[in-house]
Amino acid sequence: MSRIKIMADSPCDLPIEIANEYGITIMPIKFTINNTTYRDKFDMDTDEFYKTLRETGEIPVTSQITPIEFEDYFRETAKDCDEIIAVILSGNASGTFQNAVLAKNIVEEETNVKIHLVDSQSFTFCYGYSALKAAQMVKEGKSSEEIIAKLNEILSKQKVYFGVETLDYLKKGGRIKTTTAVIGGILDIRPLLMIKDGLVSSIDKVKGEKKLFSRMVEYACSAAEEIGENVKFYVLGSDNPDKVDTLEKMLEEKGYKAEDDKFYIGPIIGTHAGPGAYGIMVTID
Repeated sequence: MSRIKIMADSPCDLPIEIANEYGITIMPIKFTINNTTYRDKFDMDTDEFYKTLRETGEIPVTSQITPIEFEDYFRETAKDCDEIIAVILSGNASGTFQNAVLAKNIVEEETNVKIHLVDSQSFTFCYGYSALKAAQMVKEGKSSEEIIAKLNEILSKQKVYFGVETLDYLKKGGRIKTTTAVIGGILDIRPLLMIKDGLVSSIDKVKGEKKLFSRMVEYACSAAEEIGENVKFYVLGSDNPDKVDTLEKMLEEKGYKAEDDKFYIGPIIGTHAGPGAYGIMVTID
């Protein structure tokens, strides 16, 4: 039986303790705030990150994992396996995936270990879930072909909806126009965001956060009906457990139970979404 190892870059937002439990290697992307550079998931926890973000109002700077860094991660992991499956941040949103491709080609030639790269076309725990599922399948003795087929199924059916507390971070990061942010702030117009084709897109707009919650739940429930069987819900938060609780209760009122496990949007995605972001992920088991 082929020995398979699962890897993911840190914006998958799997907590290190869970990654360690399932044998998932996390490759950290770095971010700089207050003139100090940190390795995501290793040097500053999520709570401290959002506290710093709120106190300073600073937009952190993130850096991609370089091809050389990927080579080092792949080489080290290749010592103990025959195949690697690496689930990576959306290639349409970041050059990280292409850097992984460059490293894969070099390390495969050196080690004869097959490296399978999965472009998640997604963000945060939305693809962390896929890495976790892959690790569970490794423990079940599944082949790389079976695992990759399942990941592709999950990622193709998954629907993810997000909201933000403020448009300032999307504006500063160049994700929306300044005029849109200013008008939205004055009129309290809230965009409903969705991950589509590996990018974040605005699919609806409402006035006020209460209406945004309702609209988000409506979209999530419609997605669940479209998916059909074996549907799972995860409510994602940042530094806002009250909003997570509210969305979970609203889902229950519609007859859906969110998973008890809590996962939070980490520093890399939080850099662009800002503090207070939240979302609902609808996926398959």
